[in-house]
Amino acid sequence: IYRFFGDTQEAGVDVVLLALGDNLALVHGDQNVEQWEQICRTAGILLRAYYDQYREVVEPEPLLSGRDLLELLGMEPGPQVGRILKALREAQATGEVTTKEEALGLARSLLEERGG
Repeated sequence: IYRFFGDTQEAGVDVVLLALGDNLALVHGDQNVEQWEQICRTAGILLRAYYDQYREVVEPEPLLSGRDLLELLGMEPGPQVGRILKALREAQATGEVTTKEEALGLARSLLEERGG
């Protein structure tokens, strides 16, 4: 969900609705009904996340800032800070991390993996 709306940005809801309309055209009588139902379920999940859980799933408030990474982990400014922040936001959106401490632990692990 986080990646979908990250990739589609403000057009995300429109993309979901267009996909519904596009796939509705494929339903003929009893043909493709299962596919249509699956697309409706997926669209429902995406739209509920967008409208009901936006701050938790689509665009969560960051648990750590770039400044936190510089100060707490001794990182140097650069693209690696942005990459780690992006990974932290995705982990937060999926529920992998829920606290600042968990985010800091994941940031440390990512930094070690990437040789920083």
